[in-house]
Amino acid sequence: MLSLSIIITIFSSCSKNDKTEDYDTTTYPTDTDTGVIINGIKWATRNVDQSGTFAARPESAGMYYRWNHKKAWYTGTSLENYTQTGTTWEKDNDPSPTGWRVPTREEQTKLIEIDKVASEWTSKNGVKGRKFTDIATGNTIFLPAVGIPDDNGKLIYIGMGLYLSSTLSINDFDVCIMPISNDGAYEGSGYGNVGWYSIRSVAETY
Repeated sequence: MLSLSIIITIFSSCSKNDKTEDYDTTTYPTDTDTGVIINGIKWATRNVDQSGTFAARPESAGMYYRWNHKKAWYTGTSLENYTQTGTTWEKDNDPSPTGWRVPTREEQTKLIEIDKVASEWTSKNGVKGRKFTDIATGNTIFLPAVGIPDDNGKLIYIGMGLYLSSTLSINDFDVCIMPISNDGAYEGSGYGNVGWYSIRSVAETY
């Protein structure tokens, strides 16, 4: 399912440098998000859940999606057959709530630009993930490392997050994704026809 470089990253990860943030039971409206600007990009504070909604909390997994595909996968359901089509993510197939969209590869890259954005491995309400902080403003977002479903619909690689972009790689088959783990956040790629990934949206205008 994943490229070799990502698999190596997965298995090099361990529990070093864990930090814990204060427990907070706050939930937020699922149809709106105020967003946070980091390195010039306005990011949602929560993952996409069911199509058109956000998860209720920053550490919630939300749902999992395939490239250019609006239907979500969630725990306890079987995976459906899917064939990737097209070379651009069509607006009608974007599961992001109104006013938001799947980020491009370039926007994800700006989130992991180490001279502009600091990131640390932490735990929010018991969920491990990475906190990204804009060095200039102090603005932060948390991305949970909640794994992905395998071909049988079972969650694997818990403790790592794979975040989908709207960009295809050079061969128009692999999709560009952003893997996060306790070792860092990187540029990566995954197979578009079989991979189900998390989505953290960016604002359509910012």
